[in-house]
Amino acid sequence: MAPDSPVTPSNINALELVVFDWVAPLDNGLPITSYTIMIRKSDNLFDEILDYCNGALTDIVAATECTIPLTSLTSAPFSLLLDDSIDFMVQAHNLYGSSEFSPLGGGALIQLVPDAPINLLDDAPNTSATQISFTWSDGVSDGGAAVIDYRIEYD
Repeated sequence: MAPDSPVTPSNINALELVVFDWVAPLDNGLPITSYTIMIRKSDNLFDEILDYCNGALTDIVAATECTIPLTSLTSAPFSLLLDDSIDFMVQAHNLYGSSEFSPLGGGALIQLVPDAPINLLDDAPNTSATQISFTWSDGVSDGGAAVIDYRIEYD
């Protein structure tokens, strides 16, 4: 028998990436050999991204997970826009045949990361023995939303 249909998959944002995750369904007697991962495009049709999420690769079959850069989802043929939901479905395959597609899953949104700040400078007039002061300028792109804070790290 063909494998059972996968349960509803999920995905999460991880900085400039989206991690797609699903649970292997019952294989019904023969191991699952591959998956088809279909992602909804801006025109509501579905397509695959085989460069990043090729369900025929043994690593992806074993992990039941793949990772796609957001830039692949915001460019053609997907053309998703800021705050669009990233919806997808998964189909399992074994030597007996193919499952039905899973229910539509998701969770991640198109959320772009802002560019790094530029022109980082020591603000000497405001630096003291107990306080270091810096100035900087925002990067060219804010990723589509206002930058609300910064993290400064040092060695």
